[in-house]
Amino acid sequence: MILRTLAFTAALTTAVSAHVQLITVTMSDNGFAPNKIELLKDSDYELQFVNTSGKAQDFSALALFDAGAVETGDRDKIKDGTVKVEPGRTVELRFMPKNKGTYPVRGPGAAGTAVVE
Repeated sequence: MILRTLAFTAALTTAVSAHVQLITVTMSDNGFAPNKIELLKDSDYELQFVNTSGKAQDFSALALFDAGAVETGDRDKIKDGTVKVEPGRTVELRFMPKNKGTYPVRGPGAAGTAVVE
């Protein structure tokens, strides 16, 4: 019975994980890409911030993060609406937008938008 329960739990976890959409934001000294991020309300996302530069970079999206839910274990990766990524590193966090709208985002030397539909 325990093995059957564990197998069911593993299958459920895999099924839930399969619905997480990955969005990669690549940061460099000249900006970030994509500079327009399109999201669906109440969808589950893995946001991956990849810093390809030789210095720390910030990605700021205070209004966006305030208008959604960040997974509990990832909340400490955001300070005042900003994700700081050390040189050559990647920061990943789970996020679910809760409100439709267009939100300003800022990255290294550039501005963009996040659109939640």
